[in-house]
This record gives sequence, structure tokens and C-alpha cells, in this order.
Amino acid sequence: MADLKISPDLCASVAGLWDSLQVNEDDLHSDNFQDSFRSEVIECIGDAWAELLRAIGAELASAPYTVVIRGAEVDMADKILSTLAACIGRMTNPYRGIVPGMSLLQEIFAKGPASPDRVWLWHTDSANWQRPNDYSAFACVRAAPVGGATETLCLDTVSRSARVANVSLARLANDSFPWPVERVLGGGVVYEPVISSERLRFRRELLLSSAESSYWDVVSEFSELIDGMSPDATSLLKPGDMLIFDNRKVMHRSGPVTDPQGNRLLLRTKINARSVTQ
Repeated sequence: MADLKISPDLCASVAGLWDSLQVNEDDLHSDNFQDSFRSEVIECIGDAWAELLRAIGAELASAPYTVVIRGAEVDMADKILSTLAACIGRMTNPYRGIVPGMSLLQEIFAKGPASPDRVWLWHTDSANWQRPNDYSAFACVRAAPVGGATETLCLDTVSRSARVANVSLARLANDSFPWPVERVLGGGVVYEPVISSERLRFRRELLLSSAESSYWDVVSEFSELIDGMSPDATSLLKPGDMLIFDNRKVMHRSGPVTDPQGNRLLLRTKINARSVTQ
């Protein structure tokens, strides 16, 4: 995984475009606006931006399906992240209009062991949506005093593990597992494999809390396998840095963090690929 750099000139071009178009949060919740904004970005900013997008695309297309972009000033992180996301796909938040205060850029603070999210365990994002997002993207606003990296692990690596024979990957790929959908998003259950041709979908606590106990053994075996594996990539972000990974191909978790004052703050947006959304 290579770290990419965004130049000060490119950041200034993005800021200038936002000012000239007077972009705001409400605008970006419109798919049509995101499409027109993407066209304006590509047309107005030109070759340097196109080259950055090509480099990001190349990193996301091969293992570990993770890329870090450094070089932005922290006060530009929200605009750069939103602009990259709109060019990669379409930003999405199905809670918008249902849950008060939901926006495309969510503030993410460091979570401790008491958190019900269990973010320190390997998982994919949005497993409790009808259809999970394709990419997840983060920008660092404030770093933790110690630690706070995001770790990623791709299915390619898991499949090559010498211990993979201990787990029935065939069941994970062939059986339809019961995924409970969050009630505010319509509720019910979606039946889908953990591993399919389209995506990896994994959140152990959702499956182990299911009434369908016939799946518990294989979910526990898979959890034990991945918990014993080291990450493919460990991304420690400084203020202004951004991280993007393919949520269809990698699991992620929060690395160790010491942040007693709750200083660390990330912005996160979730993205659907344009081949899906158009």
C-alpha cells in the first residue's frame, strides 16, 4: 500500500471550486447534485485531479484495497474528503431524514471497550443495512495522543492462511445467513452469504445474536481465524490525512488507542460505487 500525496495547489483548486459553486451539506444529499458536482470537479480542476483519482483507483483495485492520502491542511479535510468521495462514487447515508442530526460526514470519536459497536474486532461497515456501502472514507481532524490507527485485513489474505482449512469457507460462501436490518431502516432480515461474488459482509455480533443457531459454529470459527491474523495495513492518520478502503473486500478494526480526553476526531463518509448507483 502506497501513501499518496495531495499538493497544496490541488487543495487550493478544490477550495476555490467550493467557493465558486457555494457548495453546502444539503446540496450534497442530492444524487443529481453530486453527479453535476463531480463533472464540475473533473472539468475545472483538470489533469492533476484526474491523476490523483487514477492513483486512488489503482490502490483500491488491488490488495490490500486500502489507500491513504496525505498533504491536506486540516481545515480543508472535510472538503477534500467530500470531493474525493463524490468522484469515486456517491456519498450515502440512509439515516438522513429518519434520524435527527445525520449528515453525510459523520464525526467519529475513539471508542473504548464499553462501546456496543465492538469496533476493535474485525468487521465490515453497514452490515445491518439492506445493502452495505461499497467504500468507507475517513479524514483525521484531531489525532489521539497515542495510537488510534485503523487496521484493515482483506479476504485475499484470509483465504491464503494456513489455518483456513479449519473453517468451512464453503458454508460462508454458499449459505444464506440472516442479517438483521436496523429497525429505523425498515427492519426485517436480509439473507445473504458472508462471502459472495459481490462483497464480504461480516459483523459477528449480528450473526451470533440471531435466533438461527445453526450458523453460530461457523461464524465463531471464522471469528477465531481472523482474530489470530495480523492486519494487511495499519493506517495512523495525522490531521488532514485521509483513508479510503473497499468495504466489499476488506474488514477493518480500530487499533489500540490511548485517548483519555476523547481528543481523536475523524470524519467518515460512506460511498456507493457509481456502477451500482447509476
